[in-house]
Amino acid sequence: MSVLDILLEGTARNVQKTPQEQDYKVLRLSEELGHDVVFKLRGLSYNKCHELADMEEVDVLTVLAGVVEPNLQDVRLAVQYGLLQEGESWGRHGVTTHDLVKAMLLPGEISAMAHCIQQLSGYRMIGLEAVKKN
Repeated sequence: MSVLDILLEGTARNVQKTPQEQDYKVLRLSEELGHDVVFKLRGLSYNKCHELADMEEVDVLTVLAGVVEPNLQDVRLAVQYGLLQEGESWGRHGVTTHDLVKAMLLPGEISAMAHCIQQLSGYRMIGLEAVKKN
């Protein structure tokens, strides 16, 4: 059977339509808050990965693009972390979601989370294997 036949008969998913998701526990936050703090991360599309690749603060942008839960767009988190006052919205005083990520997570946690999102996107892993010819 040819590789084309295998692909045509198989049920491999369209990775653009159904990206991989995985839950990750943030250990420091879980310890500090006394509850499991679990982020749901999602792999990014090829286009999104390349869009982010050459940008400054690529790890922060990757986290913002790949975190499904909690909703990092929720302004209440900015209030909780002292970035905004109750009733203020994003952009007030120049505060953005980038600032929230940096206030909420340590630099190493941002890097680790970006790494996990990249793995869910197919990067930083070995996905191919050389085949020896007889």
